[in-house]
Amino acid sequence: MYLLALTKAKNMVSRGPDNISGCLLNTLKYNISGPLEPLFNYSLNTGFVSCECRTVTVILLHNAGPSTDPGNYKPISLTCKAMEIIKNITDIQTLDPSQFGFVKGRSCLLNLVDFFEKVMKAKDEGENGAYCLPISG
Repeated sequence: MYLLALTKAKNMVSRGPDNISGCLLNTLKYNISGPLEPLFNYSLNTGFVSCECRTVTVILLHNAGPSTDPGNYKPISLTCKAMEIIKNITDIQTLDPSQFGFVKGRSCLLNLVDFFEKVMKAKDEGENGAYCLPISG
């Protein structure tokens, strides 16, 4: 699980406040997944996250147009790579396969399509009954 979480870390050269790049983590993932496991377990079990891991560096990236116009910049948040890995671990552990929305490749529209297919299959098989689509808001 930790190796998978390290593999999912963005393989970019940009560094966050911890000064660790995704390229470095990806290169060393087989060597560091074991030693990092107790640290991540402790953080996940206790909810403790060090101040360094909660720090975010925000940089402004120029899009297009005159560089003198502040509207031509977009903010980019560079987070600690350890927090990215912990997020990947929690995504792996906690997301139910039926989770739609806010999950890559599983949009809310796909949820409706999935529900519609189940209703049509039940109808084709002659099942009678009420069909509910849970919507919270």
